[in-house]
Amino acid sequence: MAFTSAEATQIRHFLGYPQVYRQSNPRLESAILIVGNDPDATALVQGLLAKIEAVRTEIQGTALASAGLKSLDKGDVELYPDNQQTRGMKAIGRTHVAELSVIMGVPIANDIFGTQGYSGDYWKAQNARPTLTGLG
Repeated sequence: MAFTSAEATQIRHFLGYPQVYRQSNPRLESAILIVGNDPDATALVQGLLAKIEAVRTEIQGTALASAGLKSLDKGDVELYPDNQQTRGMKAIGRTHVAELSVIMGVPIANDIFGTQGYSGDYWKAQNARPTLTGLG
């Protein structure tokens, strides 16, 4: 029961790895194959992918629907300070991504719930190293 191409793409994206450098990330690509061949682990990952996507959808819906508006009373407008209405949802999303990181056995490369964007190629050296040294 391997992951679909779309699921593998979601795994890479949610863990913050750029799609264009797949060849530079044998650790994650191997994990996708290995975890994808375990039905129980696959089901767990698929559940996490659904949860992460649900959080992303909720954040977008909340942010668009309220536009930061906390209350509107008789012409007085009160805004949430610093995107408060989505901060908790982002924390939940990050928790799910951390769980995905654990089951896949790779670090989180970039924060998909942040605003920084791509933070650089430091992950390449970290993930190119073999992780099971001395076993075999």
